[in-house]
Amino acid sequence: MKLIVGLGNVGAQYHSTRHNLGFVVVEMLGISFGHQPGDFKKHSKAPALVLDLRSVQDCQLVKPTTMMNLSGEAVQALVRFYKIEPADVWVVHDDVDLPFGQIRTRLGGGSAGHNGIKSIIAAIGDGFWRMRLGIANPQLPITPTDQFVLDPFAPDEAERVPKLLELATNQLEAALLAGGQLTDHTTKLRE
Repeated sequence: MKLIVGLGNVGAQYHSTRHNLGFVVVEMLGISFGHQPGDFKKHSKAPALVLDLRSVQDCQLVKPTTMMNLSGEAVQALVRFYKIEPADVWVVHDDVDLPFGQIRTRLGGGSAGHNGIKSIIAAIGDGFWRMRLGIANPQLPITPTDQFVLDPFAPDEAERVPKLLELATNQLEAALLAGGQLTDHTTKLRE
């Protein structure tokens, strides 16, 4: 079984921010399998909302209900509860080290300063998959990072965000349909 974890912050004020891309991708993945965001349910053993797709795709979609910086609490509780290996955890998150529109998927690696990823590494180690969605733009060097990730997208980016989300969702869906295997690769949103 795979745990596909989208990182984000709970609350309407965070919904359309850069930091919540992970939440939206797992919601869209649920939609692609016939479910709605309202179908995520509170897990009894972890601080998370979960959509159980084990009967159709041998996976669970997860949105931690902790704040981003404590995401590891939810992931660790679920890994222990389901007795799965870190390599069966796929984490989808924003990344300020990649240009807007780039998606980088790989197993392991550091946190690159992402506090949600730091929390997960501290909780279960480094051996999980990351799908990093690039959000960097020319405003990043002149904006404090903690503010930048909680800002909404610039108007020109906002027009392209749906395509970025669709590309990420399609890659995850294809990996699930291919037997639950991600590959180390980089893709870029076409202009």
